[in-house]
Amino acid sequence: MLYINTYHLDFKKNSVAHLGTIFLRDPSKVVAFPITLEGTKERYLTGSDFDPESFAIIGEDIWIAEEFGPFLLRFGRDGVLKEVFNVPLKGERVISPNNPKIVLPESPSKKEIDFNLGRSKGFEGMAKSVDGSRLYLMLEGSVYKDGVYEMQDGKMVLNVIEFDVKNKKFTGKSYRYLLEDNAHAIGELSMIGENEGLVIERDSAEGILTKECRGKESEHCFSNPAKFKRIYKVLFDHQAMELKKVGFIDLLKIDDSKKIAQKPLVNGKFVFPFETIEGVDLVGDSHIVVVNDNNFPFSSSREPNQTDDNEFILLEVKDFLMAR
Repeated sequence: MLYINTYHLDFKKNSVAHLGTIFLRDPSKVVAFPITLEGTKERYLTGSDFDPESFAIIGEDIWIAEEFGPFLLRFGRDGVLKEVFNVPLKGERVISPNNPKIVLPESPSKKEIDFNLGRSKGFEGMAKSVDGSRLYLMLEGSVYKDGVYEMQDGKMVLNVIEFDVKNKKFTGKSYRYLLEDNAHAIGELSMIGENEGLVIERDSAEGILTKECRGKESEHCFSNPAKFKRIYKVLFDHQAMELKKVGFIDLLKIDDSKKIAQKPLVNGKFVFPFETIEGVDLVGDSHIVVVNDNNFPFSSSREPNQTDDNEFILLEVKDFLMAR
């Protein structure tokens, strides 16, 4: 089942309270392909139908960036699907191999629909503008065209695609984001100002470096520990149409001079060594909240072969937020 939970987080009391749940459904048959629960009255949506990765609430609508299609989805606050938007980029539709239109042809003479994204490389992040008039949807993978992936200066290019909320259409504008390493992935995009945002960029490793196996496989160590987990502050360059990196936070070297961490420090620092760090947002004018996806029960990052928690961490980053 696909649903959105609402929680109240109290960092002072170290408490998480569940306030409510919105189940996503399609009773009006807006979806253009058969869903898993096609023959039911309620037509609740499941993880076999869509893969939600980021959402934004604007007015009475819940907008969801989806990875399978990829699609942009518009729901009401009651969880009822209103619209499904295909994704254009530079005059062509962006299609993943997970898209429901990608099926085997009926005969060898019929051509399959081409796709131009890698598997699980659709939308991963989405941010709404400060005034709620725009959405910025960020692909996790580089687009493939004419036999090559989109590159710049030897680096993979990820596209951030702009959507006009009022007119309900993509504007045709897109911004380039360059990965520090072509094997990296992004976890989220959020806006902190009219032209300023935050991007999670990370490697695909997990685990604490001091518990590395160092050549030997063992259930008591990490064969490929985390080495790169950062949150970048970016500026939207409207002339170059690029997200310019102006500073970063290293999530593997977080200061904890007040000794408030509930997990053991590593070489005197608090670390966030998860493969999938997938949430970041502004809290007030000097803090951000960061959260991992523990891929229950498969993520094992703090202790080898032990299921991770979902962790919400609050970081004081005033100087970082002021970077230009």
